[in-house]
Amino acid sequence: MSDVFTRYELALEQLLARLGKQHPRAAEARTLEARLRENIAAARRYGDTDTRQAQRAQIREALDLLAVEALNVTFNELLYSPERAAEAGEAPVAMAERVFLAYSHQDEAFAHRLAANLRDQGVALWVDRWDIQPGTDWDQAIDDAAYDCGRFLIVLSPTAVRSPDVRGELRIAIAERKPIIPVLYRACRIPRQLQLVQYVDFTACGPDDGPALRAVLGALGVGAGHELATNTRMPGPDAQMEPTAAPVSPPPVQEPRQPFEPEMVRIPAGEFLMGSDPQKDKDAQNNEQPQQRLHLPEYSITRTPVTNAQYAAFVRAENHRVPNHWKKGAPPQSQYNHPVVNISWHDAMSYCRWLAEKTGRPYTLPTEAQWEKAARGADGRIYPWGNTFDSARCNTKESGVGRTTPVGRYSPAGDSPYGCADMAGNVWEWCLTKWRDSYRQPEDNDPAGSESRVLRGGAFDFFSRLVRCAYRRSGSPNLHWEDYGFRVVVAAGDA
Repeated sequence: MSDVFTRYELALEQLLARLGKQHPRAAEARTLEARLRENIAAARRYGDTDTRQAQRAQIREALDLLAVEALNVTFNELLYSPERAAEAGEAPVAMAERVFLAYSHQDEAFAHRLAANLRDQGVALWVDRWDIQPGTDWDQAIDDAAYDCGRFLIVLSPTAVRSPDVRGELRIAIAERKPIIPVLYRACRIPRQLQLVQYVDFTACGPDDGPALRAVLGALGVGAGHELATNTRMPGPDAQMEPTAAPVSPPPVQEPRQPFEPEMVRIPAGEFLMGSDPQKDKDAQNNEQPQQRLHLPEYSITRTPVTNAQYAAFVRAENHRVPNHWKKGAPPQSQYNHPVVNISWHDAMSYCRWLAEKTGRPYTLPTEAQWEKAARGADGRIYPWGNTFDSARCNTKESGVGRTTPVGRYSPAGDSPYGCADMAGNVWEWCLTKWRDSYRQPEDNDPAGSESRVLRGGAFDFFSRLVRCAYRRSGSPNLHWEDYGFRVVVAAGDA
């Protein structure tokens, strides 16, 4: 008998068949298959709870990454292709009964995970990446679907409200008088046409937020009795867990002003605790002491590490050295939204100078103190989210990924109090500051000189004690490794 999980089983079979038994990633795929089949079996037997849905979404995302890197196709494409629907015995759904998903492709990770969660609950979504058939004119297919679908789900973010494609799709929805359900992914200026339409807020807990998902389902008429969410933040599937630190409302994200500019978040002026207290942190190192209270003026820092796509604009413009892992002068297509790596301190500073020249704003690398405040907030927490390590919130050795992941993949659960993503794990990040053995010595942020510079944040191939907010290491400014990246800052008056 076919059910909502039959597609998963068929997609798994298709993925394993395409990989073959001898593929280097076959063992990893079989491990993920076993985890997914165990999840499905429990859901069928005991019911599909919020926790099981969140676990399945994480497994699906890992399968998606594997499929892209090994086969250049996403697992979601295998899962939601028309072929899977036919194999699962599902009747075709008329376009007028489907829901068009409008989103910026820079928000693809969130949008696709939200779409997969909704499709699991029986929502007939139309998603360009999954529903446009090979050989079809992409723009025409999207226009046709926008006119033919009966309802719209629009993902709002700073990049979405600036996207000509999203604005065009919104105009079609309004002109055709289609019901629109706005979904708030990241804080942004709500389009004028939607300011009187109640949105569902996913900013606090991401696409696996159980209450927010139920609000969308209620608005779509799936699961009667659910009222539309209000514009207050909602707890996610793990809301019963005791928080490890008091939450802090992050300042609003600042929209990029030019396409190649990274997204910035404001860090307010004020004091914060820098360094480690060995009485509170068993992994505290001598060079992280003494813990001290510092005051910093306001500044802005990139929400994520600089990505391959953002760095590529600089490489093309300046004919700069290409990172070692790029092929034919460009990053791998599946890693455009991964943090750029194989970057030396000098490379990072060259990018900052180029970005400053192009924008007229004095971008540079963060000082060690600026980096740490952005990572932990004012209260001295050990990790960006609190005082207890959680491998589900970051990309470290414990997570078992073994390589970089797309920036923001662990948002918002792994974000800092100010909304900065990937401050623990994924890649080491260069700081402006010269290395010193103790906080008893003042910071030296002079960009001149050949001295070693500070690296912060840990990386995908390091264990939890080395991704703490206070952990420090040094590196020669000429070194570029597969786990070295960076993010940038700009002073408050210039942001």
